[in-house]
Amino acid sequence: METAMARLDAEGLFGTGTGRHCVVVTVEVPSETGNDERALRLNPPEALTDWPAEAAPLEDGRPAPMGTRAVLE
Repeated sequence: METAMARLDAEGLFGTGTGRHCVVVTVEVPSETGNDERALRLNPPEALTDWPAEAAPLEDGRPAPMGTRAVLE
């Protein structure tokens, strides 16, 4: 999945230049570790400025709400 997302990113599907900095691409696998590392590999640093706070679990341990994150189907 990570390789496929990286290829789509290279083709410009998630934007180019500064437009790409407005999109965070992730591949999350609930049964595996490494979700954060995949997000770091798949995105330019400029895209991740707000991501740690948005992706952090709530204080009671529940996952953060999806908010404005888009999910490709």
